[in-house]
Amino acid sequence: MKKKQQLMILLPVIVALLAGLIALSAATYAWFTFDPYTNVTPLEGKISKGEANLLISESKDGPFDKQCTLNPAVFSQELRPVSTVDLNRFYTSIAQNRNGYSVAFQEVTDKTDQYLIHGTVYLQCLGGSCDVYFQTPDLEISGDDQVLSAGRLGMRITDKNGRQTTLVFKLDALGSTTGAQQRPTVQEDNVVLSGIVGTGAPVFVNDPAVSIGDYQADAANPKKLLTLQSEEIAQVDYWLYLEGCDTACYNPVHSQDITLQLGFAGEPVKEGNN
Repeated sequence: MKKKQQLMILLPVIVALLAGLIALSAATYAWFTFDPYTNVTPLEGKISKGEANLLISESKDGPFDKQCTLNPAVFSQELRPVSTVDLNRFYTSIAQNRNGYSVAFQEVTDKTDQYLIHGTVYLQCLGGSCDVYFQTPDLEISGDDQVLSAGRLGMRITDKNGRQTTLVFKLDALGSTTGAQQRPTVQEDNVVLSGIVGTGAPVFVNDPAVSIGDYQADAANPKKLLTLQSEEIAQVDYWLYLEGCDTACYNPVHSQDITLQLGFAGEPVKEGNN
């Protein structure tokens, strides 16, 4: 992909997680059940470089420009582990067995403001159609190994016809995770919750998360997030959360500082390939 053919947009969803001090005992705790540990402050989104053909807004009605203010509709002051397969329903642990595995859960979909960050932005391409990818090095997370291993970025993209694409991204490709400590939090491997039965018994399914690196514009064969037709407006909903079923999601992810910056690049669609 030639750099001169790319229309670049930088959306720094700069989410600073200001850690509180927490005294941890020697025991391990999957799915934290003690005090919250982060304060979260989202800042404005900006386009750092490139032409104005790919634009962003916090409202479908605009104005569309090179930057927009981020106003998450769901804005937790503390990130606490949840599990989801499709970003529709979220679950958290309420009981563990003597081995520290979570064995009972409750749905917290109507309480996500206590667990995660969820917001919406809108993208528009002017003067032609373009395929949209994540853009590096603008796409960056400054967090430690543990955060990158346990963290998830969920996205649901809705086009002008109402068609939706839901993606959940693992963040491992954004930095080294070789130092991340691992400990199973549930008895199954590589799973997330799709529901609960009875008194909270989990229904597990395979983890649908994919590598965010495969959707970066500079990948060998990048996968596109979406195609925008000329003048089309697409809604992009995003979720930032910790996946509680991830083996890295236990004590060491506590009291961390995180900065998340999203960058998008648009490559013009050649005539006849729309």
